[in-house]
Amino acid sequence: MKTTNGKIAALLELLDDPNPEIVEKVWNELSNEGETVLPFLEEVMHNQRTSIEVIELIQELSNNIIWKTVCNGIKNWTASSNKSLIDGLYWINKLQYPSLDLATMHSLFSDLKIEFWKNTDLKATAFEQIHTFNTLFYNTFRFSTLNKQPSSPHSLLIPSVLEERQGAPISIGLIYSIIAQEINIPIYGVRFPINGFILAYLDSKNINSFLGELNENVFSGVLFYISVHQKGRIMTSKHLINYLKTINQTENQCYFEPASNTDILKEYLTQLTISCLEKPAYAQKVNYFNELLTILSSEK
Repeated sequence: MKTTNGKIAALLELLDDPNPEIVEKVWNELSNEGETVLPFLEEVMHNQRTSIEVIELIQELSNNIIWKTVCNGIKNWTASSNKSLIDGLYWINKLQYPSLDLATMHSLFSDLKIEFWKNTDLKATAFEQIHTFNTLFYNTFRFSTLNKQPSSPHSLLIPSVLEERQGAPISIGLIYSIIAQEINIPIYGVRFPINGFILAYLDSKNINSFLGELNENVFSGVLFYISVHQKGRIMTSKHLINYLKTINQTENQCYFEPASNTDILKEYLTQLTISCLEKPAYAQKVNYFNELLTILSSEK
């Protein structure tokens, strides 16, 4: 049975008790309550009568609760059979947006999904679909990539990218692919040395089998590739191979085929970690991201 609001208020009053054993017991009880106590902690923290010592204690307690919530969320996501990309991104972004809930995360994409669904002819050819999709994505909604390396944490966080319509290539690519999948266009992420991410339009209608020798793709399940940092430019695997040669990178099958959502999250976390390395304010986040990477890497 969950603690009543009255009891939570009483526990909070004991956080400044001079007896450290009492404070520890209160800490543990509040921590076990999880997210439900966060609004109460926030209220006490902004009360002018709250001492600096209690404020620091509450900040630490809040961070601990948020981390436990996110950690458990990623563990459950990893163990589930339905590894929704939006849900996985939600848990990672919640570290920076503690008040964000899953329904809100989904709603951030809802209006975009409706507009793309209304304006895209799903009976058109794949190339016609992408032409329309690119026009909507880059011209109507004005999404754009920031190619500064390394990316800033802000340019990677999905809620801020959706709000500002610009971000790191991987975040723009994730948003692009999620909207496409939501309206049944088979576009999925590929881990590739170009900013760590490109997109693949899957050959869901088995068109490659009719092309025969004209089919240039290394991976037969892909019809073509999409470069999000070049405003949705369509590419073949020949383009990718040529690029790999220019950077002296050995070809690898994983550069040509869609990655699992788990691998996409691992790439996203890796880029988040790199973006935070030289920023003292994000030092704890780096530890969290590394721990989440360990959880995702433990998937069986």
